Amino acid sequence: MKIEHVDYFLRRINLDDIDVYFETSSESFNTDSRTLKEFVFQDMECSETGQFITYIFGKTEKIIGMARMQIMSFEEFQKEIIENKFFSVGEIERYMDLSVVYMSRAGISKKFEGLGFGTMLRSFLDAHARSIFKEFLLYALINEEMHRSMILRYGNEFLSLYKVSNRFYDKKWKWYWVILRKFSPP
Repeated sequence: MKIEHVDYFLRRINLDDIDVYFETSSESFNTDSRTLKEFVFQDMECSETGQFITYIFGKTEKIIGMARMQIMSFEEFQKEIIENKFFSVGEIERYMDLSVVYMSRAGISKKFEGLGFGTMLRSFLDAHARSIFKEFLLYALINEEMHRSMILRYGNEFLSLYKVSNRFYDKKWKWYWVILRKFSPP
C-alpha cells in the first residue's frame, strides 16, 4: 500500500480567498455566500475597516477550517460585557490593565468536523496571542459543543482556569456561555 504524503497549511486569509467555498455543519457559523468573502472583508490586512486577524487551515487545496481573533481595548470589552449582561462591572474590573483578545470563531468544514481540528485551531490562536502579548485576557463565546469539549479537555480544572458566565440563549447561536481567562508569562 502506497502512503501518500499530504501537506497541510496554516496561513493568514488574503484577497485571493474571497470566492473560496466554506461551509460548516453549523448554520450559525456559515456566511450567506457560503464562501470566505465575509471573513476576507472583516480581516484587518484585507480591508481598511477590518477588525479581525483571520487564519485559514487546509490540506493541499481544501480549506479545512478558519479561525479569527480581535484585539480589543478594555473599554470596548467592558462596554460589550455590560451591555449584554455577561458579567457585572465588579467581576471584570480586575482585568482593567490587560489587553483583551476576543477569540471570535473557529469554524471547521463539515467534511472534516469531528477530527479535532477545531480544538487545534483554538489552541493555535491562544498560542499566537501569547506570542504577541506578555499578559492578556482571553474573551470568547462558546456554544454547547465547545462547552462539552472544554469540560472533557480540562475536567474539573475548567472552572478554575476560566471564568464562565451563566448560560445564555440566542436564536442564531442557541445556548452559549462567555469565558474569560487571564494569560500571564510562564
